[in-house]
Amino acid sequence: MRPQLENLLSRTVGLMYTLPLANNSIPQIAVSTQNDECFHVLSSDQDLAKVIYNGIVEYSFDNLDSYLDRLSDAQIIALKTKLKYNAAAEEDIRLKYGFYGEVLLFLFLQYYHNANTVISRGWFYQPTANAEVTGYDTYQMVERNGAVELWFGEVKFYQSYTEAVKKILKKVGTSLSDDYLEANILDISQHVKKVNPRSQIDRIINAWLDNPSIIIKDELIRYNMTLVYPMVVIFDDKDQTYDDIIKEVVEYINREFPAIVYNVAIPTKLFFMLLPVKSAKTIKTQVLSWIDTKEALI
Repeated sequence: MRPQLENLLSRTVGLMYTLPLANNSIPQIAVSTQNDECFHVLSSDQDLAKVIYNGIVEYSFDNLDSYLDRLSDAQIIALKTKLKYNAAAEEDIRLKYGFYGEVLLFLFLQYYHNANTVISRGWFYQPTANAEVTGYDTYQMVERNGAVELWFGEVKFYQSYTEAVKKILKKVGTSLSDDYLEANILDISQHVKKVNPRSQIDRIINAWLDNPSIIIKDELIRYNMTLVYPMVVIFDDKDQTYDDIIKEVVEYINREFPAIVYNVAIPTKLFFMLLPVKSAKTIKTQVLSWIDTKEALI
């Protein structure tokens, strides 16, 4: 991450606390296997919009070195070839694009969890299709104790937390399955030369290309991999105090989704990352305004 963007992010968003709280006033989310993380906006929604706007190039390219002296060009290329964005579309359509949340998911994992990119999702976007990229919302990794954790997450950035949570948890049975994980790795195989070799995903793909009869989940087990599934929910705070809105979200999830069913052969961890904001729509509208005016990047 560029130092300027890292500095902006550190001044804009901070970790308030993890769940459960020590006094148990707010419990852990029932379906999570790790402590849930609750973030807050340190400065303003406008700064968060600035993080998203500047993070588009970071999210879109595996390596920005060749663009560091021409970031404006990188931004234009990203918007045209790396993510779904149609400048001619009506604003209400552009507000529904998924990149706002995906950029934040990418940056949060890089900054707060020291994750590294396995492969940029930008490689999967096809301008001729003009459709959102399917699959996990990020492909990242964390090396821990000599093993690789695959941080393949999901994000929803809505005004309503109920809508965001429903969309994520109703998909978990699909997202956390051997078939879905294999399908994503097969998608990655189309761009194997772009894969971070430290992830070991390239070894699994090359083994499969040499012998398509092998079972990919068995290779994941052989390489001692773990699937980590962070679920990022960004939502309006409804003018409530921070603790009140977090408690409301947790109570809703635990009431409506007390358990979920998933089945992945490799060890799996999942947890929520919650971020209340003043207005999701205002943040996205500001990002669109800067895109339209080609605001200079930091």
